[in-house]
Amino acid sequence: MTVEIIAIPRIVAGILLAGHGLQKLAGWFGGAGINGTAGFLEQLGFRPGRGWAYAVGLAETLGGASLALGFLTPIGAVLVLGVLTTAMLVVHASKGLWNHNGGIEYPFVLGTIALTTAIAGPGRFSVDAALGLDLPVWVGWLAAGIVFLGIALALATRSRTITAGRATTAGPTVMGGRSEPVEGGARAAFTALRAPGGVGWALLVEERMLRIRR
Repeated sequence: MTVEIIAIPRIVAGILLAGHGLQKLAGWFGGAGINGTAGFLEQLGFRPGRGWAYAVGLAETLGGASLALGFLTPIGAVLVLGVLTTAMLVVHASKGLWNHNGGIEYPFVLGTIALTTAIAGPGRFSVDAALGLDLPVWVGWLAAGIVFLGIALALATRSRTITAGRATTAGPTVMGGRSEPVEGGARAAFTALRAPGGVGWALLVEERMLRIRR
């Protein structure tokens, strides 16, 4: 009985994840499509945004379909875990646990289902079982290594992008013994800080800019 029941959360989570991927790739189900997703990812510091949008959308779509069908299940589970781990670290971790605050609750639940499926297998109601597929353990570990190397690359790229962005939004320069605002840098910094979560800092920067101009 346990073998049959384990298929239920796997199928539900897989369908939801594939739907999220199609929101990103095709704009289905009210999604932003590639252009909207690319813009969002670039705001988070991932460049090129379009390339990462395709990578995330394909990982969610293919990984979700893999879980739902129970086909090449360890590989699909690892793809899903890679996307969800990155999302939790970059987007949700700073907002706490609960979903109503934008926290990690939802991706954590889906990731737990994917991890459980990877460990326990997809069960009898799966394409893997029907075809008699039983991938060697090393295939799962290889897939995990590749995916989490991709996570490290994504986070490193994002870190360099953010650092470079901060360097180009320099503050005042000294001209003739007094501080003068660098218009482009100040304006760019102000625009960046107007993003959600940065309103307080944006107001502070605006106030400082007005003081300098006086």
